[in-house]
Amino acid sequence: MVAAGLWMRPVAVGPNFEVSSLLAVEKATWPWIHSFQVLVFGLFIRLVAVAALGVLHLRSRTPAVVLSGAAVCAAALLVAAAAEGYYMHMGAWGGFEVRAGSDTARAAFLVSIRPVTEWVICLARMGNMFFCFGLVVLGLGLVHGGLIGAWSGWTAIFIGITGMTILMVYPDSPQAYLPVVVAISAWFVGLGVRVMAGTSDPSGS
Repeated sequence: MVAAGLWMRPVAVGPNFEVSSLLAVEKATWPWIHSFQVLVFGLFIRLVAVAALGVLHLRSRTPAVVLSGAAVCAAALLVAAAAEGYYMHMGAWGGFEVRAGSDTARAAFLVSIRPVTEWVICLARMGNMFFCFGLVVLGLGLVHGGLIGAWSGWTAIFIGITGMTILMVYPDSPQAYLPVVVAISAWFVGLGVRVMAGTSDPSGS
């Protein structure tokens, strides 16, 4: 649902809003809002998934590692959801505000929201960065936990390291991080299918 929400977004907006992007959002307010609703709902489904994964591994070989990784991922998902909520509301409200304003009023509006937007840019980056970090820790726990195939852990580690690297090299480019978003979604789907197919007993009994 996270990837679907991004795909549904009717207007491509960079880290900072511009008058042109706000006017475009104003013409597609409801599709804009619905795309964020799908995305944020997907983030909370991910939160449910990592929490369930932690509980599932309470009796594995590595409960502390899996729970630690799941906790970091859950906190990062909450941060990311807050950042997405800001963009959803600010885009819709900002579009309404600049719709009938003069050029001077529009420029003043952008100046007024810039400090908060800059803070949310950092918040969004932090959510992505620490989700990837949590994914690496979680992956280590999955590799050695013995309940689910080691492929899920190694894949999580690879995605997490790749995501952190991209965020460090391209900190202001959401487009560069987009393949990681898709990879994370695919990983969750594959992991869910594997868990529904049944887990093994790490004790061998």
